Amino acid sequence: MKDISLLPPDIKGQARARRRRIYFLTGCGLVLLALLLLYLSLLMATWHTHNQANSMKNQRMAVERRMGSYQEYVDMAERIENIDRLIDPITGSAPDWAGLLVNVNHSIPGDVWLTDLTAGSASNTAQEGGDSARGAADSPNQLILRGYSYNYHSIAGWLEDIRQVPELSGVHCQFASEETVEGQPAISFEIRAGISAAGSGGSDQGGE
Repeated sequence: MKDISLLPPDIKGQARARRRRIYFLTGCGLVLLALLLLYLSLLMATWHTHNQANSMKNQRMAVERRMGSYQEYVDMAERIENIDRLIDPITGSAPDWAGLLVNVNHSIPGDVWLTDLTAGSASNTAQEGGDSARGAADSPNQLILRGYSYNYHSIAGWLEDIRQVPELSGVHCQFASEETVEGQPAISFEIRAGISAAGSGGSDQGGE
């Protein structure tokens, strides 16, 4: 059985036109919503990419700064290696300065930075540090490392690492104290160690 509409043709035409407008507006709304979601997705992706680029740029700058700070030690190692070549025929008991500096440099953690590195005879370094330098007094040469870190854990971890450096013996932390560096809290430290002659190795690792 068919439904027979008794509405006039013009009213039925208006109803059809109204439905078409509703369908059209609904379709346009869905298209606009899809475009808006696409735009937001692209915006978020662009923002994320921009943040990643900035982060990589900052990491690269930090690495370049760190490499620059190590350059002086690389140059020092090269100069010492050249000197070693000259004095090796004269004395065969000189410390392996180049190997020592390379090993110490490779062991430095990322959150520890050096401000001073001193190497010399035990008498000179003991005079500089007083009686407290006796931890490495058995060696004729001594190494003094001064620097900063943001926490004691990193200093303690590095201390254990450089105790494995074969050219060092009697490695110990002379002091560690809290200071303020460029407005931020930091820990100043001094590490001392005896320097073994080339080929002898460091067997007696001192305590902290």
